[in-house]
Amino acid sequence: NSLGIVGLGIVAPSTFWGASQAWAQGQQNLLLVRDGQTRCVIVLDKNAAPQEKRAADELRTYIKKVSGADVSVVANEQIPPSVFPIWLGTSTSTSAIAKFGLTSKVNDLSEEGFLIKADKRGLVVAGKAPMGVLYGAYTFIENVLGVRWLMPGEDGEFVPQKSTVAIGGMENRQNPAFATRTLVLTCTNINAPLNDTWNWMVRNKMQVNTGYKPFWGNEKGAEQMDELGAVITGGGHTLAAFVPDRWSAPSRRRFSR
Repeated sequence: NSLGIVGLGIVAPSTFWGASQAWAQGQQNLLLVRDGQTRCVIVLDKNAAPQEKRAADELRTYIKKVSGADVSVVANEQIPPSVFPIWLGTSTSTSAIAKFGLTSKVNDLSEEGFLIKADKRGLVVAGKAPMGVLYGAYTFIENVLGVRWLMPGEDGEFVPQKSTVAIGGMENRQNPAFATRTLVLTCTNINAPLNDTWNWMVRNKMQVNTGYKPFWGNEKGAEQMDELGAVITGGGHTLAAFVPDRWSAPSRRRFSR
């Protein structure tokens, strides 16, 4: 379920996003992982939105892929002592934004913008809305961990290996330069969802828009669409979406006549 014309996608995503400042880090003395052992935790609100939960899962996954270290995801009140906290969320889902004095900067972001701030107190990946948190997490994974998603699927991943992961103090705020950043995937698949391609698009800070609502018909598919912030668009061969799943096959055939 990979996209055949990925050459455009490899170049295009970077042109869709505008930074308010250059990406820069200070002295890299803030340890996330040391010699394969975790020195950090991911802090997530228990009522986090699906996109925020995905941000935590993806950050945890890629820290492990890069370093081999297992990072725990904890609630704010469960932060262990002597570890480096990584807070993910919006102003309504994490108190770290106010703690770091970032409320006005986060409020000035666009709906898909994000702010990444790190100092000795911890790391904050913040968005005005949950989708910004997810895009911010992917930017951190790309710019700091060095991961690249060159084409859909695991074969398209580049993951550097390092036993120690350290970052420096930083503050980076970004908003998308283009309101619409997507690929039109009409007729690129036959009766099957493009899971790898949709994941690849969002990892490269594109948007998923699909008119194929039947792909959302199972719990796993619907969960993925929610996590990716996907939007159902109108038009196309979508009449089947209006036929209840409980109808039998003969009833469906009569309906189609």
